[in-house]
Amino acid sequence: MTEGPLCGPVLPPAQRGLPHPLATQGANLLGYVLAEREDDAVERITRCLGLIYPLDEFFHAYRAIAGTPADRARGIELLDTVLRPAHRLALIPLLERLGRVPFDSAQGRPGDIVGQPSEALRGADPWLAACLAFAEMKRSGTQDRAVSNEDRIMMTIVERVDFLRTVEMFSLVRTEYLAKIAAVAKERALAAGEALFEQETPPEAIYFVLEGEIRATKDGEEAWVAKRGEAVGVLPVLDRKPTPVSATAAGAVRVLFVDDEVFNDLMLDNPALPLGIVRYLAGEVRRLQVDRRKAEVPAYS
Repeated sequence: MTEGPLCGPVLPPAQRGLPHPLATQGANLLGYVLAEREDDAVERITRCLGLIYPLDEFFHAYRAIAGTPADRARGIELLDTVLRPAHRLALIPLLERLGRVPFDSAQGRPGDIVGQPSEALRGADPWLAACLAFAEMKRSGTQDRAVSNEDRIMMTIVERVDFLRTVEMFSLVRTEYLAKIAAVAKERALAAGEALFEQETPPEAIYFVLEGEIRATKDGEEAWVAKRGEAVGVLPVLDRKPTPVSATAAGAVRVLFVDDEVFNDLMLDNPALPLGIVRYLAGEVRRLQVDRRKAEVPAYS
């Protein structure tokens, strides 16, 4: 959550559950990062305008422009009636182009980020440059041929971020912060039948399935199966209680995991992370309620 440009806390679109047009074109990491940069630019512009124009009008305009495409159109119409001619001429065309960067889904990259612009990005924005390099390597099939150890480490982090952004509990977290999570995360490979953790043992980490399936059992009976992109061991880390199930690899499995103490530190460092977890857990509760009779649904539903 960031402090709003005019008054009170305002969540960026992604943190309010709103899809950004650029972030959904091809579901590409570079598209997500560019969407974040657009959101940042809108907030900076609105902060500056809030020093010149009436606060109420620009607060509502900002919320609209940072919302859905329909909301954005209404916000731009509002600005069109408020801005002075010089500001209107400079800003309205820019705001109307939000989310319209040409995207080449076949190559997995925005179509106009080639040549000289790429070189400019490498110096101006290190994280965007790293994502651009990852997209280029992925497109050309050379991601396993990084020229230096530093490049290989960075490409590993970017690749992990590309995976972590698909994890539901991280849906509100900016990609730069996902890079921090990726940097402290570790990988583990399990053979078929190998235990990830046992029932009634202290929590050690939160696990994210990279490949394969994790099968959970409680008192010898199957409880659930976790597949790629799903989290395992969340509740024990959050409530500091023993694990309620045993988790075992159903075939060859790779997981990415973050130690429990490290994960708790990460939550304290970024409010978007616990907010995303609350939404994730709320979704789990709702899914559990689907098979219940109406009379059994708790009052807090």
